[in-house]
Amino acid sequence: MTATIAFQFYDHLTQRLDHVKRDLSWLSSLVSSPDQLYKPEAWQKLQTDIMSNYTMQEERLMFEHIMNGASVESALEIYNHHFNRVKDDDDQTNDEIELF
Repeated sequence: MTATIAFQFYDHLTQRLDHVKRDLSWLSSLVSSPDQLYKPEAWQKLQTDIMSNYTMQEERLMFEHIMNGASVESALEIYNHHFNRVKDDDDQTNDEIELF
């Protein structure tokens, strides 16, 4: 059981790091392109592309709050609150294994 939980943690972590790497690559391409840098539609497309790749509702919610001007700390609090509430609501067995 401990190995399964550790593997799931590692899997989630690597997925999130891959998302960060991809998103930073998109951002780097945008800011290094003088003809795109000051185009609002290019920034909107970047935001839309990032948002469309989130798989968890909690991630979308956190991203929306940041895009609406919330601080990272505030967005993380919202994410953690929502994640813990959903986990408590859904977890009938009290185990930590997530099947996907």
